[in-house]
Amino acid sequence: MRTIVMLIVIASTVAAQTPVTFTSVSLTRSSVRGVGSSYAPLPDGSVAAVGASLSIFISTAYSVPYLDIEGLPAWTRLLTYDLNATSGLGRPATTQERESMMRAMLADRFKLVAHVENEGAPGSRARFVVVERVELPIED
Repeated sequence: MRTIVMLIVIASTVAAQTPVTFTSVSLTRSSVRGVGSSYAPLPDGSVAAVGASLSIFISTAYSVPYLDIEGLPAWTRLLTYDLNATSGLGRPATTQERESMMRAMLADRFKLVAHVENEGAPGSRARFVVVERVELPIED
């Protein structure tokens, strides 16, 4: 009995450490900006977006307001994209799984390298993202 419990714990720990990714991603430059743009996360973690900027994708991947992202080139707020990303989970996604899928897509398509910083000083932001590297993606 003890062996079975230990195997279940090990298996669940390994599964929790394995990054979750989208099963398919279509990312293209969009002609839509502002009015008419949309970002729709689905319960299983899939995403359908029209006319969304990279700053919105990063905001979603790190659960921070887009104004709390530092180091972004201007094009990341100006250029817009249509994104259709499919999750293969087959069940509702957790917040961590949603973030993991978005982060993996951003690293793959935009070569994004970023980290989260926390500031505890009174009156300052509690959490923000610093972008170290980002590139324009190659079109699908």
